[in-house]
Amino acid sequence: MPGDCLTGRPDLVVDTTAALVVPTTAAEIERLTNPLQNRPAPAAIVLAQVTMHLQEQNGRWIDQRPAWVVYRTGEMNKLPSGGPFIPGAAPTTRPVYISTASITVVDALTGEAFWGMGCGIVRVS
Repeated sequence: MPGDCLTGRPDLVVDTTAALVVPTTAAEIERLTNPLQNRPAPAAIVLAQVTMHLQEQNGRWIDQRPAWVVYRTGEMNKLPSGGPFIPGAAPTTRPVYISTASITVVDALTGEAFWGMGCGIVRVS
């Protein structure tokens, strides 16, 4: 896993020691996180209790939430340009970055993704 996937969200705690029973399967989560079937297969799908410094829209904290953590590699997602806007400048004068991997966290009870991040960031120009 690229280093920025781990350090990009240092408050993300993934505890795989608990024996969880949930109504969703890894195959369902793979399908839900790739509905168009245009992304590479996950490098890993892990069922865990997830804690992170993040609140849902109803104000509840994500604390030991049963969740699937989906990690994909082999992606090539262009990120927004990293340089300042310069009026009249050619688009090629600004650096281009791509994300080569991603992490998605999906609620294991509802199948709804509640957090995701592109990582494995590299500069291509």
